[in-house]
Amino acid sequence: MGTGMLPLVMLLLAATPSHGRAAPSPSAYVTVGAVRSWSSPTSTRIVIDFSRTVAPVAPDSGAAAKLAVTVPGESVVLAAGVPSLLRVGDGVVDSLVTSAGANGARFSFSFRDMTGFRVFTLPAEGDKPFRLVVDVTRPGGVASQNARLVGIATQRKDDRVRIIAIDAGHGGDDMGAHGPRGVLEKNVNLGVA
Repeated sequence: MGTGMLPLVMLLLAATPSHGRAAPSPSAYVTVGAVRSWSSPTSTRIVIDFSRTVAPVAPDSGAAAKLAVTVPGESVVLAAGVPSLLRVGDGVVDSLVTSAGANGARFSFSFRDMTGFRVFTLPAEGDKPFRLVVDVTRPGGVASQNARLVGIATQRKDDRVRIIAIDAGHGGDDMGAHGPRGVLEKNVNLGVA
């Protein structure tokens, strides 16, 4: 091999990945640590945990049948056990599809119907990581919950037993005031009670 080929071979070797190279440091990428959901009579909340602060791109609120939240400009990976498809199926949120890679992440929410939503973040504090939160309103959920609570209150009002307690005041060793002709306050209070 002539000397003219040596620079080309060195260039090819430099461009070839080496199995002995160190893996990128964990600070080079963002990890999605958990994806979870809670359903209530009035809404569904989905929370996504990140290993560090990110700048998600999404509308902060609105109404839609689908919602996309992106995290651009970050290398994002899913932690072990974090599903790329979360099926909620609670009548409000159908599913969440997560795609992550070297160019960022995309979280695609599918709602059962056109519904209101709110997107916000919570800072890391104590043992809680940085979180992205999506609250999705259950259509008619607030009215239904209010009607249910009024029904419970009405039934308890009808079913309750009323107890009236009268405190006789002084008694035992505390006789209270002494009145004319030896009348004790404790005896008067007990008689009135």
